[in-house]
Amino acid sequence: MNSLHPGVIGTTKLFRHLSPLLAAGIRLFGKTIPQGAATQCYLAAHPAVEDVTGEYFSDCKIAKLSRDAQNDALGEKLWVASEELTATS
Repeated sequence: MNSLHPGVIGTTKLFRHLSPLLAAGIRLFGKTIPQGAATQCYLAAHPAVEDVTGEYFSDCKIAKLSRDAQNDALGEKLWVASEELTATS
């Protein structure tokens, strides 16, 4: 299992509540929907990554994790908080 970041997709309505100038910048410099889907499709179907696991991908290649993403204690806190928020009673 791998993880990925699709990038900022500028052609969706996700940013409709931002200031018009900021939203225009995202539309101008963001990725298209096909560009954003490329890494997901690559990981799902490309034979080059068939046996690759435990990596983080961006723009169809292995990317460096942020310092926070490498922090095991922070990851544990996030896991616990996620379990609490999604628990059913």
